[in-house]
Amino acid sequence: MKQVLIVDDDVITNNSIKAILTGTYRVSQLTSGTQVVEFLRKKKTDLILLDIYMHDMNGIEVMQQLKSDKTLSRIPVIFLTSDVSEETEAKCLQLGAVDYVHKPISRQALEQRVENHLMAAESYERVRQMYENASHEAKTSLEKIRHDELTGLWNRQHIYEEFSVLMSRSDAQCSLAFIDMDNFKSINDIFGHQEGDALLKRFAAILAELEKTGTVPARIGGDEFMLLMPGQVNPSVIQDMSDYLFQKSSRQVLPRAEPGAVTFSMGVAFAPEDGADFESVAALADMALRKAKSLGKNRVYFARNLNIRSPKREKEHDLTGSMTSLEHLMQGRRSDRGALVIQFGEMRILYLSIKRMPQAVADQIRAVMLTVAPEDCNPFDSGRLMHAVCEKMDGVTTVARYSQNQIIALTCGRGKEELEKEFKAMTEAGGYGRVKIEII
Repeated sequence: MKQVLIVDDDVITNNSIKAILTGTYRVSQLTSGTQVVEFLRKKKTDLILLDIYMHDMNGIEVMQQLKSDKTLSRIPVIFLTSDVSEETEAKCLQLGAVDYVHKPISRQALEQRVENHLMAAESYERVRQMYENASHEAKTSLEKIRHDELTGLWNRQHIYEEFSVLMSRSDAQCSLAFIDMDNFKSINDIFGHQEGDALLKRFAAILAELEKTGTVPARIGGDEFMLLMPGQVNPSVIQDMSDYLFQKSSRQVLPRAEPGAVTFSMGVAFAPEDGADFESVAALADMALRKAKSLGKNRVYFARNLNIRSPKREKEHDLTGSMTSLEHLMQGRRSDRGALVIQFGEMRILYLSIKRMPQAVADQIRAVMLTVAPEDCNPFDSGRLMHAVCEKMDGVTTVARYSQNQIIALTCGRGKEELEKEFKAMTEAGGYGRVKIEII
């Protein structure tokens, strides 16, 4: 069971959070920021919920202490705050926090974010250790850095190198899939390890057939495999491939069992959409795999959460429906007029996802970048500008802060000249300084 530490000098809030998390996690409590580092040196902790404003030492000072200590800097921290200003949120993320939860605490939001970040931390650590081991293998055996001994497939070091070479090109894109055999331990227990090894070899032979399509298959250990698919970022194509793989393996992998007795779960992430470096993409694919497992196994799950294994699902062609189905997956908050305020990383995923929709939908989406001249910008004014975009501009669906002096907004169904004219009038009337307007 994962260990969560709550640090909040408000005893009522502290106890309320403990009541929400107890039973799912082991929970420890502190009411003083000065106690945090000493506590963490004595007790392993997987995630910290840290209040920003405390009497003795505020959360920002605690965070700075954690990040300066190599043994503690990797512990994910979620800030707790009643301050909803964009400046505070930006500072939290700049300090290295993985997220923030606004007070009063929403049970659903807290549970979801704690679960997601614990899973993400575990995935990143798993991938980091995996490739530390792969680097060690590379130094000890030239053969082992290329092929898996049992199945003859490529191994994790090779797929890492192939990904790195591929993504060194500026226009490159690919998908990375983690595959795990469902209930493999039971198969070993029932049929024996010899038959288990034979099962892995037969499945590897099925994966090897994918090489003729340009896919790079690898075994990374035990009953875990990976697929690197250069140039392939279409979920429907990957869905079709996974369906074929599931059907063929259930019939051929374990002949002594009834058809369907052997199934597989798959998690998929895209590059550069889900990350530019291997560790980030692999960690998200690993996280997606575990989501697939938690949903009942025998399915594919995409890291961006846009498609859970449902081959018959129709594509959404309606603009409003498309935007709604994508936006509700983003973690953010709505302005009074309904514009969704999210982080830039989520904005990038949202924009790319919309642009891959049918042309009739994609053509109606425009991104607007507002850049305030640095000498004219301060955090307060950029926050006011973001608020103005949300509340005054018709057609704005989503807004994110790109940098200290830059804001990006997505608009629906508005012409370029019309948008440029209206944004110019708004920025000039608002006293935000010199604002450069770029419409994509």
